Amino acid sequence: MHNQEFVSMPANEVAKLLANDSLNVMNEEMVFHALVLWAKHDVAARKKHLSKLLVHIKLPLLSPQVRSATRQPSVIHQRCHSMSSCILHCFLIIVG
Repeated sequence: MHNQEFVSMPANEVAKLLANDSLNVMNEEMVFHALVLWAKHDVAARKKHLSKLLVHIKLPLLSPQVRSATRQPSVIHQRCHSMSSCILHCFLIIVG
């Protein structure tokens, strides 16, 4: 699949793709970075879908470098009422 085709997909199609356990990728970071790319294509419109899409990212399979980039001390603050809200908040910082 080409980048333009992927970033143009609606959220429900991205969710189906990410949920596919037979997804042929070298590592989970590729999936994570694809989701970042998709979100950056239209952050304002796609922000509302991110919490449902992030559940398909296998966080334990991400490299320590990627995981640490999503846990910078500046992003762990009072608005993080749960782990999922912290992950979503960190992801939004990465997306921009």
